[in-house]
Amino acid sequence: MDQEGRLIGPGNKVTTEHFIAGAVGRLFPLRKAFGFAKVTGRMTGKGPIGMPRRVRVKGVASLLEQAARLIHGAGHSEGLYPAQWTALRYFAEATPQARTAAGLMRYQNMAMSPVARTVRALVEKGLVSRQPNPRDGRSDLIEVTPEGRALLRFDPRNNLEAVLGRLPSDQLASLALALQTVIHTMADKEGAGSRMDEAAKGDCSQP
Repeated sequence: MDQEGRLIGPGNKVTTEHFIAGAVGRLFPLRKAFGFAKVTGRMTGKGPIGMPRRVRVKGVASLLEQAARLIHGAGHSEGLYPAQWTALRYFAEATPQARTAAGLMRYQNMAMSPVARTVRALVEKGLVSRQPNPRDGRSDLIEVTPEGRALLRFDPRNNLEAVLGRLPSDQLASLALALQTVIHTMADKEGAGSRMDEAAKGDCSQP
């Protein structure tokens, strides 16, 4: 999605940094309405003035919603859609026995039909291949092809990781904890909290 709210189509080279820059420009006029203090970037004995002194739930929800839109919009790149990038990453990072359509379905907490369509599209693009599953003859193992691994070098999530990597470690840890809580609570209402929580913990933990 560009700064005017339009979806970015495949092949457009708009980075996450561009999206965030546009978001900041749109959100600053809303600070007063959502209860955020003025941001100056200076430091005081009580911490950075850049951090809001008063935070309203509505304002944080708006920021989180905006971030979700930017991340989703950035996923329209290199000829793939966000769901296809998610699937390609999953099959590249999951344990061997979990690299199945059913594993992806559980990871995303989605129905099998859209997951099967996504897998089929990746197979047709030559980014993944189906291999016999020695443990379960009813399902195939999905392996990322060399072409798929080469494409992952241009994964739009790389830009997001670069942005997060510039955060101080304490802010990054606080953000991870807060997001895990949000994800777990929202998913739990749909009966999938434990699965999403474990996925989040696995993604955020370091050996």
